[in-house]
Amino acid sequence: MRREFRDCESDNIARRLKILLQMSFGAAARSEETYRAGGAFCRAIRQAPRSADTETRDGVTLPTYRGDNVNRPGFTAAEREPDPELLLRGYERAS
Repeated sequence: MRREFRDCESDNIARRLKILLQMSFGAAARSEETYRAGGAFCRAIRQAPRSADTETRDGVTLPTYRGDNVNRPGFTAAEREPDPELLLRGYERAS
């Protein structure tokens, strides 16, 4: 699931958090380690890394989209260039 700055609204965040928490409860209920540890567990979410550093479309190869904090999702050389200003926007949105 791709995250973009435009998704940083309270309703979207609450909806996704609810889904992730529901998923973690299901996994914890099936975990033998949870019972051995007295019922305490840590919920962790991991996103898989990109499989390649570049992607090719119609014979054009560009860097992979790395998320709104690094580059943009459009498929042009300018949009795929890392931009430090995007990280500042990410910090702004996180606050």
